[in-house]
Amino acid sequence: MLKDLRTEAIHQRPVNLLVKSGPAFHENPIVTDHLEVTHTSDSEGNIIWRYKVGRAGEDRPADPITDWDFERSGASVLAACRHGLSRMGELLRQWQELFGTDEQPNLPKICGEG
Repeated sequence: MLKDLRTEAIHQRPVNLLVKSGPAFHENPIVTDHLEVTHTSDSEGNIIWRYKVGRAGEDRPADPITDWDFERSGASVLAACRHGLSRMGELLRQWQELFGTDEQPNLPKICGEG
């Protein structure tokens, strides 16, 4: 899937992502007749959420919850990356079983190498 998305992004069109974000509130339920939630972003693009319970309440930070999904399929970006990294990890474990950590495998030389 990641290879197909890479090919699409390079040769056809940009891959669109859906970014869904919101604040994570504390575990106790919020009971109020007034709740203000605001968000901004910092210079690095991080989303910063804040909330205030009650009109005269204290402005508090809220941890962000963010999901990234591929627009076309709805698949989670993080799940796709986790799957790809898991497969790479398995290949590296097999490599280590075959060749160990200290041995250098007998690989073909790359053009231009001596």
